[in-house]
Amino acid sequence: LTWMDTGVGNLNKKVEDVRSNLPVGVRGATESDGSGLFVAHPRILEHHFIDLPGTSVESVLAPYLDLFHGRPKVNYNWVDNANPGWGSALCDSLPRKNWAYL
Repeated sequence: LTWMDTGVGNLNKKVEDVRSNLPVGVRGATESDGSGLFVAHPRILEHHFIDLPGTSVESVLAPYLDLFHGRPKVNYNWVDNANPGWGSALCDSLPRKNWAYL
């Protein structure tokens, strides 16, 4: 189990910038983490979509979780892209204020 941030603190930030500025002990969420977050909080994607910086696709892409016709979908986007409706989710083994325990 892990503590997970929903990406709100990283809205409109590039995945590459989030990856290069991770605090000690914190890692980027993976596709598996994103699935767990959606299961635990199925309405999260109604607020914002979630970049998953803990998984890489080649060196220039990262997966994200969004809604397509009301259903969750995983796709990939450039790591140098920022969007105000997207935020990179983070994970830690230690409790952090306002993070969910999954």
